[in-house]
Amino acid sequence: MSRAKAWEELLDGANRALVLADDRIRVTLLPDRGGDVHAIRDLRTGIDVLWKTPWGLRIRADHDAPKHSAAAWLNRYAGGWQVLIPSGGGPSSHRGVDHPYHGEACSLPWAAVVATDGGGECVELGVHLADSPLLLERIVSLAPGRGEVVLAERVTNEGDRPLEYMWVHHPAFGAPLVAPGARIRTSASTILADSTLDGPGNPLEPGTSHPWPVVSTRDGRQLDLSLIPDASPGRLLLGYLSGFDEGVASIENDALDLACTLCWQVDLFPYAWLWQELGATAAAPWFGGAYTMAIEPATSFPATGLGGVAGTTATHRTLAAGAAVATELRLRLSPVSDSNHMSSSAMR
Repeated sequence: MSRAKAWEELLDGANRALVLADDRIRVTLLPDRGGDVHAIRDLRTGIDVLWKTPWGLRIRADHDAPKHSAAAWLNRYAGGWQVLIPSGGGPSSHRGVDHPYHGEACSLPWAAVVATDGGGECVELGVHLADSPLLLERIVSLAPGRGEVVLAERVTNEGDRPLEYMWVHHPAFGAPLVAPGARIRTSASTILADSTLDGPGNPLEPGTSHPWPVVSTRDGRQLDLSLIPDASPGRLLLGYLSGFDEGVASIENDALDLACTLCWQVDLFPYAWLWQELGATAAAPWFGGAYTMAIEPATSFPATGLGGVAGTTATHRTLAAGAAVATELRLRLSPVSDSNHMSSSAMR
């Protein structure tokens, strides 16, 4: 069992990356691009489970996109795993602050250093937000011998008054892990279809609630949403999973004998946004070429930004002046037969 080692690389000749690896797993971080987790590679199979956009790390030359819009965010989106705080989803205004699409944290450069912990080297990252008095700190480490990356995060309100926020983790998974016949395993009991996102590939009537995983489609059929469909005719879906026994979700691919299991603190993140863009959108920017899904632990729903959440479900959180909240998320890559052995009780 090797100890974790960290080093710096350049991706595409221009993007500074910090790589953390042992003999089971290799993780690539992009400190200058929101502290993103850009890649998580299983060294047993050689597979990177995180999705990459068709344009990758290249910034798309669409200068007409409104500043805080989804289009502006997508121009820089390379795939991978982002943290969305203090807002997530659509741009919104709340208590005098204009929050951009998916919040501020994922659009800022983060400071990053290599440090050591009990399992070898780790990466420590941090950023002070500009439009909210929040300090975000993250330690990325590897659980020795487990094929598991650990994200320990802490959020501190450095202001002199309580601060309302929402907090979402946005890992997007892609092929070959995400493939027809692969399945989602989770203890969620309910999925609520987003009330605004719709299109020809959406099997659910917007705003409807269903037991998970077998749902009633808008044309009256029964559909098991836990099974990943073919890219044709495709699926476009945004829904909110809830009613978790514990904060665990897996994507399992028997053909690869690979399971990707995400574990989180369910009392802090009682929801998980389920986004699927599986070949359904022929328009820009996907042009039918996106085959990806995300399972996103979240404090709040829907994906309307902090202002929208505060005005509807009120599932946002409040952090007192000078207070901090900390959590830990774990992502494990394993053979499928081992995927059901990971639970929230495994969290430190």
